[in-house]
Amino acid sequence: MRDKVKAVFDADRRLTTLRLLDESGGAGNTATLEKSVRLFFAQVDRATANADARWLAAAGLVETTELRPDLLSVRLTDRGERVARGLERVDGVSRPSRD
Repeated sequence: MRDKVKAVFDADRRLTTLRLLDESGGAGNTATLEKSVRLFFAQVDRATANADARWLAAAGLVETTELRPDLLSVRLTDRGERVARGLERVDGVSRPSRD
């Protein structure tokens, strides 16, 4: 049960990250994403923000550049924008609600 709940939270957090990038011009860094995502998910730290950015990069939804070992620059790809807007679906990322 815990694994299923964790998977839902992870997928929601990844969608939130994509939507924040989409709404802020398509680029940011994991320090800003950490603070922004924390507004929706209380227990988010830099390691989580970096892990999510790397997961999203592996899925082709963002591009990352390491600025420091604990800080990544993150840029939304076209595919990531489509997923953020609900036009494409990727396993491991929640689909946005219709509101």
